[in-house]
Amino acid sequence: MTVGTLCDHDHMSSLDQALAHLDDAVARRLSSSSVPGLTLALTDRDRLLHAATYGYANIAARAPVTPDTLFDIASIGKWFTAVALLQQYEAGRLDLHAPVGDYLPWFAVRSRFAPITAHHLLSHTAGLATAYAETPGSRYDTAALRDTEVSYAPGRHFHYSNTGYKTLGFLLETLTGRPRGATIKATIFDPLILRHGAERIALERRGSDTFYIDHPDWALFLLRLERAGGQVVEAYHGPHWYMHQRYSGPMSFVTPPQWNAYPGHYRSHNPWTSNIRIVLRKGALALIHPDGGEQPLTPLADGAFRLGATDHSPERLRFDTIVDGHALRASLSGELYYRALVP
Repeated sequence: MTVGTLCDHDHMSSLDQALAHLDDAVARRLSSSSVPGLTLALTDRDRLLHAATYGYANIAARAPVTPDTLFDIASIGKWFTAVALLQQYEAGRLDLHAPVGDYLPWFAVRSRFAPITAHHLLSHTAGLATAYAETPGSRYDTAALRDTEVSYAPGRHFHYSNTGYKTLGFLLETLTGRPRGATIKATIFDPLILRHGAERIALERRGSDTFYIDHPDWALFLLRLERAGGQVVEAYHGPHWYMHQRYSGPMSFVTPPQWNAYPGHYRSHNPWTSNIRIVLRKGALALIHPDGGEQPLTPLADGAFRLGATDHSPERLRFDTIVDGHALRASLSGELYYRALVP
């Protein structure tokens, strides 16, 4: 009989063995599915134990997934909504078992049962539909629940609902008085971030006096400069207006109160123009396209807006379904766009 001694180099640790099995499982999954690639991270409560990448970020270019590859977080966003609402509960501003209608008076669902509560929405037991093909990031879906009916008493069964969590996002905005993303950034992300000092950021030219700024705080809109006598006197960035001391034009503007409901981000399933943004700046509304191009909106007598700088433009923009002071839907020459949660 031969007796041997097991040394470190003769066997893998339990973690190494687990990671090897995990690699095999991921490889089998990728080969049998349409998933092109993924990133996997394994942690305990204190540190990162393992990180690995698999497959391709771009199949056509054969570009592999790397640790810096960005992915759509999809429903992981629900976790942050839940944490932010539980923070509101701990602060005494939210009763998890009170009817959602106590906080959102416009929330309504046909039901012969007890009212739906935040707890029901958080636990996917409200009885609301899943809504796979929901309009992206829009209050319209929640407002449209008034035309649906729950089939069982809230809390009795589990049924996953995207619309339920979107409703929780609106509840969070009502409780905090600010956009959901701003609350999550301030209460969850900012305490975890090590901030850098002042930065110098290069401007990337995209046209005459039009620039892209490659920075998270500035990347949403193009920066536009306006000149007088060859010198820059104004700058626009989305809804924001910046004046140089050389600016000598009007400083205040009067707009119809109903226009305050229109600014925001609207999305559709149109593959050519998937989203638009409406901004109110210097007393006027403008539509911003995905490529950063802007077009002025001219009000018409019937409540619609003419799109573009020419008075013969046939393009029309209309807004409807006003809830909590926000238009939830826009019609751009018949194409429907729905207000999105993201800026």
